[in-house]
Amino acid sequence: MKWHQFCYMRGGKSKEMEKEMLDSVEAGVDCIRRTVAADVWEWSGGSCLLFWRWEPRYWKETWDGARAWIKSDLPGCWEEQRLPRERVNLTQVKKKLDKVRMRRYIVEGTVKLLTSFFDVTKGDNDIRMVYNAKSSGLNEVLWSPWFALHTMESHLRAVDETTFMGDNDIGEMFLNFMLDKRLRPYAGVDLTAFSDHELPGGDRVYKRWERCLMGLCCSQYFTNQDFLGQEPFLKGDCKDPCNVF
Repeated sequence: MKWHQFCYMRGGKSKEMEKEMLDSVEAGVDCIRRTVAADVWEWSGGSCLLFWRWEPRYWKETWDGARAWIKSDLPGCWEEQRLPRERVNLTQVKKKLDKVRMRRYIVEGTVKLLTSFFDVTKGDNDIRMVYNAKSSGLNEVLWSPWFALHTMESHLRAVDETTFMGDNDIGEMFLNFMLDKRLRPYAGVDLTAFSDHELPGGDRVYKRWERCLMGLCCSQYFTNQDFLGQEPFLKGDCKDPCNVF
């Protein structure tokens, strides 16, 4: 496959390149598995980035995650996860957690720190999950660059009567992108209280995030950066007279 050829072109058969090739195979198999599980409307088996359709310089980042800036030693936090404040929301919280687990955004793996989560009301009959990397101290040791977001006023400066516009709502925006491999052990979650089975000996159910979680301070920067890097492909050939871009 062409990403294997790319690895050999970059560095021959060195151990580093061999590891990169194995990582790419694992990522490629994961893409195929998730694509097979998808239907017309939804990534039922979880979303993924089909990295071979991206520019080669982004390939490794799509499966290893964008490299985060770590300011100091990563913390340790083992505070047990609390149950929802409103016990009537317990079933809904379990349903939300089951969804990210079934889609393998939260998986088995080494855990060195626990982040937390809680629910907030969404409409009359629903909840929204808030995943919190601040209380554990993880956000405090990470640095995230500042970047501008357009307002309606700044956007309209570039709009005239010939402008084409569209409203794109990307589902699971952050969860499309892998979390930095070095941070994954520090993005653990305690799911003991939400397990369907009582564990012997007081054992705990620890999982960890593999994707950029919403409450991580650098998630917004990395996901927007990677998405903008793909923009030339999404817009197509600018020399094509039939292309509005």
